[in-house]
Amino acid sequence: MSSEIVAGVDTMALAEQAWHGYGTVVGRNMTYNEALTVAGLNWTARMAPLTAITATGVREVDTHRATYRSDSGDLLGVVGADYQPHQPAELLELARLTLDAAADDGHVEVVGSLRGGRTVFITIALPGDVTVAGDVHVPRLVWVTSMDGTIATRAVATFVRAVCMNTIRASFRQARTSWAARHTSSLTGRTADARPDRQVDQTLTGIWPDDPTATARSRDAASRRRAAVRQLYQSDPRVAGWHGTAYGVVQAVSTWELWEAPRGGPRGEQILSGLFAGTRTRADSAAERLTALA
Repeated sequence: MSSEIVAGVDTMALAEQAWHGYGTVVGRNMTYNEALTVAGLNWTARMAPLTAITATGVREVDTHRATYRSDSGDLLGVVGADYQPHQPAELLELARLTLDAAADDGHVEVVGSLRGGRTVFITIALPGDVTVAGDVHVPRLVWVTSMDGTIATRAVATFVRAVCMNTIRASFRQARTSWAARHTSSLTGRTADARPDRQVDQTLTGIWPDDPTATARSRDAASRRRAAVRQLYQSDPRVAGWHGTAYGVVQAVSTWELWEAPRGGPRGEQILSGLFAGTRTRADSAAERLTALA
């Protein structure tokens, strides 16, 4: 199993020990205030010009630049001239603002670097555990970015605890919903994606349309579902902590779909079979519609 951890270079902090035994084990979820310091990620990716030695002398390469670590000066990669690094602190702040969390909230389960700092990732633990046959499944948000242009900045909703590159890939494969930002634009301002109060009704109507050509029974069912999800979004304790955020809308739709929607069999078995089969959900649709409206 490949962790892609460079021993002695990469740093990591975890609430509980991972399979690879690497990193600082804190024994609890960390706050947003302390996470980067505990994990040793108080550095930034900086840009440097590239030069080439030609037959006529040294020439600057104006189409590409190099990225390097501010703390050690180690080179991270070669990127296009329009590349903008998404810093570890920016990634963590975006994760916090997406949930409308306070800086001293203890949500950060894992934070670390891989590939010598070329990849930085964060695992956020969310409330609302799912227990099936005695096994507890924790919902999480996994945030990942690269400092060498190999992957876009990405966030996924998953039950996987990302602690290495393989578990990051697993979280991508089993993601319930996802969001991404290319490195050609700054993360500054992307937090607006997380505050869609005005877009809630539009999103719910897109999932359950008020179709004037439908039967009265179908229109009534769609209306009741929109109202139920709106109520969850506004006041349900499983969702209320993210009221006013994009994740809150997705969480409301997911909570209704998992726990409130009528089902024809054992709820827990159906939930897990759908998760592992990668079945498309209404929460997926909500995330896509909110991204399109942002």
